[in-house]
Amino acid sequence: MNTAMAKLIEKIGRRAARISVIGLGYVGLNVSVSFANEGFKVHGFDVDKKKISSLENGVNYIPEERYLARVLPKVLGKKFIPSIEVEKASLLGDVVIIIVPTANGDVPTLTYLEKALKSVIRNDISGKFIIIESTVKVGTTDEFVVPILEKSGLTAGEDFFVAYSPERIDPGNPDKTLKSIPKIVSGINSESAEIAAELYEKIVSKVVLVSSMRTAEFVKLMENSQRDVNIALMNMFALMCEKSGIDVEEALFAASTKWNFHPYKASCGVGGHCLKKDPLLLAKSFENSDLDLGLIYSARKLNDSMPPLTAEKAAAICREKLGKDVAEAKFGILGLTYKKNSSDARNAPAQFIMERLGEIGAKRISAYDPLIRDSPINGSLMDVLKSDIVIMTVAHDAFKGVFDTFAGYVVDGTNTLEPSERVIGVGRGFAQEGVEQDEGNGFEKCGQDVPQRFRESAVE
Repeated sequence: MNTAMAKLIEKIGRRAARISVIGLGYVGLNVSVSFANEGFKVHGFDVDKKKISSLENGVNYIPEERYLARVLPKVLGKKFIPSIEVEKASLLGDVVIIIVPTANGDVPTLTYLEKALKSVIRNDISGKFIIIESTVKVGTTDEFVVPILEKSGLTAGEDFFVAYSPERIDPGNPDKTLKSIPKIVSGINSESAEIAAELYEKIVSKVVLVSSMRTAEFVKLMENSQRDVNIALMNMFALMCEKSGIDVEEALFAASTKWNFHPYKASCGVGGHCLKKDPLLLAKSFENSDLDLGLIYSARKLNDSMPPLTAEKAAAICREKLGKDVAEAKFGILGLTYKKNSSDARNAPAQFIMERLGEIGAKRISAYDPLIRDSPINGSLMDVLKSDIVIMTVAHDAFKGVFDTFAGYVVDGTNTLEPSERVIGVGRGFAQEGVEQDEGNGFEKCGQDVPQRFRESAVE
C-alpha cells in the first residue's frame, strides 16, 4: 500500500476525508446528503444556479424523496455546503465524485463530463481520488476520462486514483433507496478499487467489487438495456392484443401462472434520463464489432413509438366514440413526469404525446402534475377534468380516485386503472381501424378476474 493510498483510507476511516460532488441531480444530491449524514464534510457543486439557490434557501427541489426531505435540513450548511463554483471541487475535496448528465435530451454526449474533468485538473490532484458515476459507454473511463486527467502531468493509479461506480437509484421509490441498492465499484487498479469500496461502504449496505472499470460500465448499460428490451416486448404484446381483441392484462396474468414468466408493464412509453440513452450507449460501445445490434435498436424504436400511438388512440376515440373532430375536442394530460411519484420530467411520455396531438390537429390541450413546479404547461386538475378525453401517463399516488366522477373517456397509459367502457388502457378494450373485439369477454371480464395485487406488482 503506497503512502497516498494509506493516507486516503485512513482519512475515510475516520470520516475526515473531504468529499466534492459535481452534479446535484437526483443521484448527486442523494450521494452528497448520504455522505454528509455519515459525518463527512461534503461540498456539492452544480452549474444550475436555480439548484444552488434553492439549497442556499433551504429548499429541497426533490421533495418526493423522503430520505432527502428528512436528512437534508440536518446537514445543509453544516456538513453539506452547496456551491456553483465547480472549479473548486478538486481544491476542496480529497475525493471528487462526478455525476453529471451524459445526454442532451435522449442524445448521448460527453460534453458535460469533459467540462467537469477539465475543471478538476485546474487544481493539483496529487493524491486525490476521482470517481465517475455518470453513465458512459464501455471504455470511456479508460479511454476518455483518464487521458483528460493525465493532462495534469500526473499518472493515474500512481499520483492520483481513479474509479468508476455506476449510479443506481430509483427516484420516488421509498423501498429502493441509495443505501439499500448494492453499489458496483471498480478502479483503474486494485488500489483505486479498494479505496472505492472503503468509501462507499460508509453509505450503502453492500458493495460489489468487479474486476475492471469496463465491466462496471457494461453492467450499468446491460441493466437498462435489458429493461428496455423487456418493456418493448410487452408493448409489442399490447399492440398485438389491440389488433386481436385480447386484453393484455388478462394475458399477462394467465402467463404469470407459469413460474418462469416475468411480467412487465405495457405503457404509453418510457422516459427518464437513463432508459432512452443507455441502450444506445451500449450499442455504440460495439458499433465497430461484427455483432448484430438490431435487437437494441428495434426495442428503442418500438418504445419510442408508444407516445405517438397513445395520442393517435385518443384521437381515434375522439372520432369514433365522441363523433368529434380532433380540433373540436379538449384533451387533458394527467402526469408530466416519466415515473410514478417522481418529479423527474426528463423525456417523459407526456411531452411526446402532446406533440403528436398537436401534429394531428388538437387545438385544446391542458396538462397537470402535482409534482411539477415552475412549468409553463402545468395547469390545474380542474381544467384537465373538463376535457373530453384524459390521457393518464403516470400513476402517481395523488391520482387515486381522480376519475370517480369524470364523465369523459380516459386513455390509461399506465394500465393501472380498472377498465370499463370509458377507461381504455394500452392493449385493452379499444381497437383502432375497425378491428372487432368481443366486448363481453375482453377487458371487462379481465377487470373482474385479474387480482389488483398483480396489476400493481408487475414490473413497470
